[in-house]
Amino acid sequence: MSNQRNHMAVPLVFLELEQVLVTEQINFLHWIPSLYRLRIGVHGGPMRELWATLAPAAMRNSLRRLHDEVEPRYVITSRLASRLTKDQMMDLLHRAGLPFVANNLHTMWRTDGGRLTHRGREIADWFGKPRSTAAAFVILDNTAAAEALGESRFALHTVLCGDGQGLTAAATARALEILRWQQRAAA
Repeated sequence: MSNQRNHMAVPLVFLELEQVLVTEQINFLHWIPSLYRLRIGVHGGPMRELWATLAPAAMRNSLRRLHDEVEPRYVITSRLASRLTKDQMMDLLHRAGLPFVANNLHTMWRTDGGRLTHRGREIADWFGKPRSTAAAFVILDNTAAAEALGESRFALHTVLCGDGQGLTAAATARALEILRWQQRAAA
């Protein structure tokens, strides 16, 4: 994506990792901050297999389809993000087979999920900060956030991924529909 492109015109994806991209290796996902902090061999042989299975291919491919069609910037909403530096998050995303996400993180790459408990408030807080504009955005989240997001002003911008299902082709199609609807409305 060109750096010359107007950031207001670039769509945003608010991305939760748990149950959207990571459905089976949840326990490993929660240990990652400790591995980085303790500098435990995140690069060694046995770890490669865990990294490779962190985000299953079907979910990576679904997100890649969305990425290829709208070239968004990403904001990570996972609580995990508050426990990692941006470099660590980028490393995690690269190792999990998501370099297109790592390379397109928004300058304000995460919400304050470690501090706030309501996803709608996290995202509203994010939009209240400088450099946090977007003509179009979608929230990819899990069903645990359903009530909080469904009752927020972001309900029409939200695609929920069922536990154990992750980001399906149908969820990807819905996310693209939401983004295109906003882009047409803004034109």
